[in-house]
Amino acid sequence: MAAPPGYSRAQILLHWAVAILVAAEFLLAGGVETAFEARLRGFATPAAAAAAGWAHIATGAAVLALMLLLLGLRLRRGTPPPAAGPPRVLERLAHGVHLALYAVLLALPVAGLLAWAGRLGSAAAVHGALATLLWVLLALHLAWVAAHWLVWHSAVPRRMLRSVNEDGARRR
Repeated sequence: MAAPPGYSRAQILLHWAVAILVAAEFLLAGGVETAFEARLRGFATPAAAAAAGWAHIATGAAVLALMLLLLGLRLRRGTPPPAAGPPRVLERLAHGVHLALYAVLLALPVAGLLAWAGRLGSAAAVHGALATLLWVLLALHLAWVAAHWLVWHSAVPRRMLRSVNEDGARRR
């Protein structure tokens, strides 16, 4: 399969939807931690923590669903070729970070759901470690985008803003 000239509208929308949901997840994390601790100890969960907990769980489930759709699109349609500019070794590192982002964004909600549904402290610990790893991967991802923009002056950052038809023409 030949590499497409750019990302599709669906790939871009899913990318940004996941990004927004992940940001929301970090904001809701405190409430779910309070609710989870109360559940483990058999105490009543404070109403605000319970609401934040359920919102965190629902948002996590949405992240998982959207990531599965995005992965399916990536496997079916492919991704554009790497842009010119960065050294090959950095390009390979960026590809590894991208694959790790996919893996973490699929595993993180699964671990969270296992922790919540099964009241498993071990799954909660995995979920917490994956959340920390996600911070690191997101920082690397954003640094890579910034390097493309500021160092190599490439069009890579624009690829997630505007979709491309199969023939390579930009969509309006």
